[in-house]
Amino acid sequence: MDTLQCTARSGLTAVPDPRHRSMVAGVVDSGLVDEMIALTESFDPPVDLAQARAHADVLTAEFAVFGVSVPATTYNITLMRALMVPIANDTLALALDRIWVFTTNADDVCCHDPAEAEAILRAGALPEQGASSPNPRYIRHMFNEVAPYCDPTFLAVFKTFFYNAITGVLMETEFTPEASDEVDSDFVRVFNASPSSGSRHCSSPTPA
Repeated sequence: MDTLQCTARSGLTAVPDPRHRSMVAGVVDSGLVDEMIALTESFDPPVDLAQARAHADVLTAEFAVFGVSVPATTYNITLMRALMVPIANDTLALALDRIWVFTTNADDVCCHDPAEAEAILRAGALPEQGASSPNPRYIRHMFNEVAPYCDPTFLAVFKTFFYNAITGVLMETEFTPEASDEVDSDFVRVFNASPSSGSRHCSSPTPA
């Protein structure tokens, strides 16, 4: 958004879908971006840049081992987590980085590929049948790594919200295959706790 402001909105050409591009232009023209920049100009939180970079490298290698395809935005997300939720415990921080990066990407993957959303839901509901693709296998790993830090009830609720979100993405894809923000169903998003409400970017396979 800062780039859009500083380049007289020329960055909008990077948004391929015309309806999505119009929506982004509307946000920029509203002045909300300028207000956000002004409000955060003095924001100077503690951030462990070395940790964010190290975790991005670990996760990039891990994704490759599992066969999970994630765009080159891992460092951006680990840095965002370090800024928003600083964590001294390195193992816990990595467990949360893993969830932040994977779930952000999963939203895009599932809205472009309903079959993958179905595979994730089947693996979550019927774990005894095994995982049919790399993503469900990675999800098990993701939750196993954070489990030692969670109360069992919290972990169960956490998993439920994750799978509800995937259900929401799948239902949205059925209603609006082009995943346009202008025709998103409020019912689908609210009922299924789908992620990133009002800021979908699924018009092309771009990183979250």
